[in-house]
Amino acid sequence: MGAKLDFKAYGAIKPQYYAPIYEKQFDSLRSKEIALLELGVHRGDSLRMWRDYFEKGPIVGLDLGKSELHDPSGRIRLYQGKQQDLRLLDRIARENAPSGFDIIIDDCSHLAQLSHQSFSHLFTHHLKLCGVYVIEDWSLGYWHGWPDGHRPRRSSRRVGSVIRTQIWQILERCLETRVMSRLVASRRKLKFLPVLALYKQRFPSHSYGMVGWIKQLVDEVGVEAMGYGGGMFESIEIFQGQVFVKKGRPGVDLTSRPR
Repeated sequence: MGAKLDFKAYGAIKPQYYAPIYEKQFDSLRSKEIALLELGVHRGDSLRMWRDYFEKGPIVGLDLGKSELHDPSGRIRLYQGKQQDLRLLDRIARENAPSGFDIIIDDCSHLAQLSHQSFSHLFTHHLKLCGVYVIEDWSLGYWHGWPDGHRPRRSSRRVGSVIRTQIWQILERCLETRVMSRLVASRRKLKFLPVLALYKQRFPSHSYGMVGWIKQLVDEVGVEAMGYGGGMFESIEIFQGQVFVKKGRPGVDLTSRPR
């Protein structure tokens, strides 16, 4: 069925452990005519790889730097510009995939604000229903030296101290009302307070940069599952360096959703 994904063979700057995950996700699409857009392609080496992996369809790339790419097949189209340039993204889609892209891959800035802007626009307006949007290298948000990253805060905080703090908070709230103060006065009720402290607990969680944004996308899936409506996501699959978001329904502009 054609060549396997080998980033090193093409000179593409991607971790090789991404390859088997991509193959598992995209194997069923290889023989179909697909339109693929990748943001952040450097010299275009990954575009040549995608061209050889997928048998048919346009392979489109966008990068901030200018690059010349020789492609005898004529399937590769390369654009220069910023990933947050929405007018440019509209033009790229209009010229290459007027009915929408099947696959969009973000390997560009890895900065949450910029990645969020291009994702919201492309996912809403230029990704087909059942199409897949891939976000690479999201875990850079854990890097202390990354522009919008931060060293992760370990979630192994002392649970006991957290629970004790929450017990006192509950007690204080109880004592604010006459009715609850009567309940607190009963020793029989006090034994249930440690159990109450476990409810509505906010667990420690890293929320900086790309990591925080990916967790925000998870919320989009959650609120839809709870029946709040308005979601566009069918599913999110999160791997060590890749996130796959599948589009499940049209009609909601993510750029206008309250955050």
